[in-house]
Amino acid sequence: MITASLDVSSLSVTPTEVTSILRLEPDAVVFMGMPSRLAGHSYPRNLWRKSLVIADNLHAGTEGISQALVALGTELAERLAILSGQGASIALDLVQKVVGETDTQSTGILLSVDAMKWLATAHAELSIDQYFSVDPNGPDG
Repeated sequence: MITASLDVSSLSVTPTEVTSILRLEPDAVVFMGMPSRLAGHSYPRNLWRKSLVIADNLHAGTEGISQALVALGTELAERLAILSGQGASIALDLVQKVVGETDTQSTGILLSVDAMKWLATAHAELSIDQYFSVDPNGPDG
């Protein structure tokens, strides 16, 4: 399984300001100083997150992420670049979870040229987290 989100983090720009500039509602926000339920500390930065919607009929890693990103439009990428100029960090955050040796839906990550251009326009970096586990029904499970 591969999930993707667009993240804006900042010490000075709040999630409310990000929403106003982008004219797009987030799926999740964290305000600097809020307590973390899991880590037992407060968050050191503001975070604004929008999950990418990947079409069901596309493999996320080979086509889906690129199409979902480009579908957001150049205007949004340009607004993200404005936030970058204000000191915010912009990232396409990918989380890949591969279970077992036969998990073909989770393997491979390819970003198209158009997706790479979109990221460059947005002044965005790419963050990839990968998690591998054995198949619970296999010989190691």
